[in-house]
Amino acid sequence: MDGGESLQRLILGFREGLSTCRVVGIEKIIFVILGEREHRMLTSVLNATDAGGDRGKPSPVAAPRIDHPPQSPLASSPQGTKETQEPFVSDSAPAANKKRVFVAMPFSEEFQNVYEFGIYPAVRNCGLICERVDESHFTGDILSRIRDGIESASLVIADLTEGRPNVYLEVGYAWGRGVPVIFVAKKGEKLHFDVSTHRCIFYARFTQFAKDLEELIRGIDTSRRT
Repeated sequence: MDGGESLQRLILGFREGLSTCRVVGIEKIIFVILGEREHRMLTSVLNATDAGGDRGKPSPVAAPRIDHPPQSPLASSPQGTKETQEPFVSDSAPAANKKRVFVAMPFSEEFQNVYEFGIYPAVRNCGLICERVDESHFTGDILSRIRDGIESASLVIADLTEGRPNVYLEVGYAWGRGVPVIFVAKKGEKLHFDVSTHRCIFYARFTQFAKDLEELIRGIDTSRRT
């Protein structure tokens, strides 16, 4: 599961435990998050989860704080200006049987904003789990993890920017397994001939990109996949 889903389940576990067990002396629970980017993403998840709790009752769950945040500023958007929108807003509670979206994209730092402000919020706002293999905790062969992630996904989102071979390989495997694929790419990217006839969302500003991607996700029938 993605980081937001994990945090939601952890919080709900604390709430359930505190509601069924008499614990004396606990006034606040603090989550310490390593990294500025993770802090932004998970704080919005925490706020959304807290908004869905028992209204009128004090919550023992405190907002997370950053421990040793990185010194570098937030990377700029494709237009050279910083994005200020929240990376994730959701009012849905965690569910054991949520469908998964596997994200195939380059793992370099320049693509982090594409994921954080474009792909991740669009997927989460549709009530789906967003999975990227470099953010998953696992042991064993990474290729096996990629295959398993694609096979268990209801949908694959592939960023074709820069024509990375690993992304095209994952697209081919998804097609072979009958998993629907959504293509996205940075505005101005020239697609290879074998995918050039397929619909692709070309992104520039992340706010519009997230909206377009969410709309497309909602229009895809994933009911035949679990």
